[in-house]
Amino acid sequence: MKKLFAFLMAVSMLITLSVPAIAEENETVFSASASADYETSNGLGTYNSNGSIDITVSLGEVSIPETVMGISVFMFKIGYDKDMVAPAVSGGIDSDGESFDYTSLMTKLPDGWECFGKVDSENSIFDLAIWDPTSINPIVESDALEIVVPFTVKPDAKGDDIVFTFNDCEIVEPNLEENATIEIDEITVEYALYPDVISELPEDALSLEIGGFQDGANVVYYAQNDMTVSEYIYTYNQEDTEFDMSNYGILIADSKTGRITYFDISDNAKSDVVIPAGHYFIGVCKDNTNDFEKLVGIVAIDAVVTIYNINPEAVAKLTENVALTDAGCGIVDPKPILKEDSPANYNFENALIRVGAMKLRINDFKALFENDITVLDENGKVVKSGYVKTGMTIDYADGVTIIMIGDVYADGKIDSFDYLYVRRHCFKTLELEGAMFLAADIDNSGDLNSFDYLLVKRIFFKTIDISALVK
Repeated sequence: MKKLFAFLMAVSMLITLSVPAIAEENETVFSASASADYETSNGLGTYNSNGSIDITVSLGEVSIPETVMGISVFMFKIGYDKDMVAPAVSGGIDSDGESFDYTSLMTKLPDGWECFGKVDSENSIFDLAIWDPTSINPIVESDALEIVVPFTVKPDAKGDDIVFTFNDCEIVEPNLEENATIEIDEITVEYALYPDVISELPEDALSLEIGGFQDGANVVYYAQNDMTVSEYIYTYNQEDTEFDMSNYGILIADSKTGRITYFDISDNAKSDVVIPAGHYFIGVCKDNTNDFEKLVGIVAIDAVVTIYNINPEAVAKLTENVALTDAGCGIVDPKPILKEDSPANYNFENALIRVGAMKLRINDFKALFENDITVLDENGKVVKSGYVKTGMTIDYADGVTIIMIGDVYADGKIDSFDYLYVRRHCFKTLELEGAMFLAADIDNSGDLNSFDYLLVKRIFFKTIDISALVK
């Protein structure tokens, strides 16, 4: 995932056709001049990737005599901005006129109807028609003849003023001897942006001013291949080959997880720092005092970066700097923070959390922390219910292992299995290792002995307060 930002723009046009029938080879054609432009505008200058535009054309009050059982055909053309969008077509009639599967031209049609069409990508024209191929699904005084034509937004398209044009609409109906009336009731353009656009950045967000590089500005970049910082700068600043980033605080984050893998807020040149492929690079100029102080206060390895109103992957495909509008990033450190009264102890150095509680459910375990955490099982899958078990982990950095004191058998409970395991270890008929060993080491001495065995028995018989054993 992610929530899509979308808005609707509706334009109503009323077209009344009342023309005499034209008899030519037993066919009557009605046409109307209905030329208009439809424009989308998100107002944020946001660069998008994998966005979509759905054009919904609704025809209302299509009045065709019920006695007519000929093949009905509605034909029209859509003009589009080929630098911004492309028809989402995997079928149709190609530019050479050869037929292939056309079922994907439209995502919504009247029941029983089909569509066909041709994409003229050179002239940015989408020639479309819908028809009733069997002659058994005529439109009779329909007020809900609706079609949806999908388009995709190109990765480097800037989401302002995308224009579509619609030409004359022709209605073909064989054997029709009476006039027909049609209303183009509504054309709706639904524009979905990726990533989600927010109208106002959070207060703690850092502003991003340039996609690419420009001295003195906060910058963002996406590395498609491994490169050094100096190579990245040279891409946009070839005149000054000696320029470095000593006046910048920088961070590098994995684009898939958002987690920071490297940062440097010193006065070093940073020229030889490598930006791995598939990583974001963010530079905050020290002259932008407010943003730089925010960066210094929160940046940390494994902290998570969220980028707002900009897709760096799209910007990386451009060859020049791009001025950004309302773009920024937030940084959150998801390090688990235990509440003061929690029956647990966090060993940061060893990435362990020792918990003193019996039959502790997942939600109750999560409530021990100041911030939201995610619990994973031994296979790395998210756990949302049931008991917390020894060996589970908290999703942070390389994983924080959960040790439930006394839960040696790792089933979330403390029973006879657990103290038998400890007893067998003490008598050297079983060797406990890893998380099982740590769960059995009740006094946290680093050694398993008869004292730990007695403590497990006391925990099971509830003659000792288990929560006191982690303090």
